Amino acid sequence: MFRYKGGDWVTEGTYWNLVSGRRVDATGEGLALPGARNLVYLRMPAGVMLLSGPLFGLLYIVFFPMIGIAALSFFTVRGIFRGAFGLLSRAMYFEWRPAEAYLAGRKRRSKKQKQEQGDGSKQKDSEAQS
Repeated sequence: MFRYKGGDWVTEGTYWNLVSGRRVDATGEGLALPGARNLVYLRMPAGVMLLSGPLFGLLYIVFFPMIGIAALSFFTVRGIFRGAFGLLSRAMYFEWRPAEAYLAGRKRRSKKQKQEQGDGSKQKDSEAQS
C-alpha cells in the first residue's frame, strides 16, 4: 500500500502530498502524517518523484497539440451543423394548422401576387390617411 491519509501512522520512508507538493520524511520508528484526513500522501522514493516530473512534461508536450486539433475539429463541426440547421430552419415550415394538409408542399406566391398584395396594402394606407 503506497497511499496514506493525513493522521495515519507510517513507517520509515518519504511521503509526498501531490496537491501541495509537500514532502514528509519519516525516520526511525515512524510518525503520524500531518494534516486532516482528507489529505492524501503517496509513499515514493525521491528518485521516482524526480523522474516523474520530466515524464509528465513529456506527456504534456505530446498531448497538447492533440488538444488543439480536437478543439479545432469540434468548432469546425459545430459551425457546419449550425449552418446546416440554419438553412433547414429557413426551408422548413413549423406552423401547426390541423385543418390544413400540405402533402405536396406549400404553394408559393408568385412575385406578381406579392406585388399586388403589397400595392393593395399601400393603397389602403393612403385611403385611410385621406
